Amino acid sequence: MGRQLLPLEYLLALVADEAIDPQRRDRAAIAALPFCHSRPVERFQPLGKKAQAEIDAMNAGKDSEWSGPWGNDLEFNGRGG
Repeated sequence: MGRQLLPLEYLLALVADEAIDPQRRDRAAIAALPFCHSRPVERFQPLGKKAQAEIDAMNAGKDSEWSGPWGNDLEFNGRGG
């Protein structure tokens, strides 16, 4: 009797054995896949609702008829009046 295989080693041995039914080998490969290859990570994390709302607010009116040659004409300039 040989040494006892770990579950992942057993699955990989099934995948490598060409004498075994191809469907069984496929199922073993699918079961072993998450332990051999990690999932790709998104390059950029999606923004939260608050951060996306801030960006949308900054870009509101950009390239519209409301923005003049000096930028956003509706922007507060700090003077009371």
